[in-house]
Amino acid sequence: MKHWFEGLVNTARIECRYTRRHPQQWVICALLPVMWLLFVANTFGTGLMTKLPVGLVNEDGGPLARELVMVLDAVPSLGLRGFETATEAEAALSRAETYGTIVIPRDFTKDSLNGRGSTLELIINKSYYAVGTILEVDVKTALAAVMKSAGTIRMTAARGGSLKAESNNLRIASPEVYFLGNTGFNFSAYLLPTLIPGLIALAAGLTFSGVLVREWRDGGATRLLAAANDFASAAILGKLLPWFVFYVVLGLCWVFGLTGVLGWTAAGSVGVWIGATVMLIAAMAAIAILFTAVSLSWPIAVSALICFAAPSFPFTGFSYPLESMTPGAAFFGQLLPLTHYLAVQGECWILNSPLDHVFTRLAPLALLIVVPMAAGLPILGVRLRAWSSKDPEKDRIRTLLVKESLITDETQGGAR
Repeated sequence: MKHWFEGLVNTARIECRYTRRHPQQWVICALLPVMWLLFVANTFGTGLMTKLPVGLVNEDGGPLARELVMVLDAVPSLGLRGFETATEAEAALSRAETYGTIVIPRDFTKDSLNGRGSTLELIINKSYYAVGTILEVDVKTALAAVMKSAGTIRMTAARGGSLKAESNNLRIASPEVYFLGNTGFNFSAYLLPTLIPGLIALAAGLTFSGVLVREWRDGGATRLLAAANDFASAAILGKLLPWFVFYVVLGLCWVFGLTGVLGWTAAGSVGVWIGATVMLIAAMAAIAILFTAVSLSWPIAVSALICFAAPSFPFTGFSYPLESMTPGAAFFGQLLPLTHYLAVQGECWILNSPLDHVFTRLAPLALLIVVPMAAGLPILGVRLRAWSSKDPEKDRIRTLLVKESLITDETQGGAR
């Protein structure tokens, strides 16, 4: 076991020296991922949608219509642009100058106060899913407030009571809605907790894959095995160790950045969240080992990792629930480490779920480490030895290493 750990440390040192001597390695595997993460983290600004251009046509002009316009104008997400006719507003929408159109029809005030009801026309470009959803929610909320006002006036006139009493009667039917962890529909808090861990996992997987295929592509398996005391598993894991540590640190920067720098305090266990982050990186390493072990060529190994990890976001349940997916899509989602990591992150960050329940979420993530590692590591070890056997300088390298070992032993013996 001592020799195995010595081999692990030796190959980790070799990887560090290789990275130091080859700037393109640390630029591609370290600098570019960090720059990309910083770019994404600063993309959304405050995270709040404000003053989205929306066309408004007021064909009524009555007091209730004017009240609705004032309420809509006070909504932060809406930047109202007035048009004389619905045709002009729809033309602006078709030219993508606005995200939607609101048309207040004629007799809106009269029909609403008489109890006959009136239809407000809302046209939204839903190809912009997030924008369309926010606009729909905000406009309907504003309309509900105005309709409540109209209902209060109508009930007061019918019953002969007071406006305050009838307002309280209507309030009974008003729901109280709470949004855990993101009360203000802040899109930074919605998107970054998925995008940043996903990008870290993707970058880690690509780095692990590129490091693993290097001896396959460029040769050098003999020297690597010799440095690892002929332990293939130590050679493989030692190569990955420096990058594993780097991406774990990057993941921890994310956890502490979200809960500390950005101020989104965790409601649950940060320690479990950190453990899940380490497991996410370990799972990507295990999957990279498996894909490298079973691929027919090194380009296929790297491409397989890309095809597996790059399109992961839609299958994690982030934008579309797993329960609504087809069985095949849902099954693929369960194979993604990011799916289980996001579940643990949400339970530790927002829900403060019981630890025994959180640990059940960690179990699939642990399986995605153990199973690929157990299957891929022995196979990749065999293939590493096969690459070594084809090394044209195998015998010369072995001879040099033996001589170095003898010289070292003699020097140490003389010193003793």
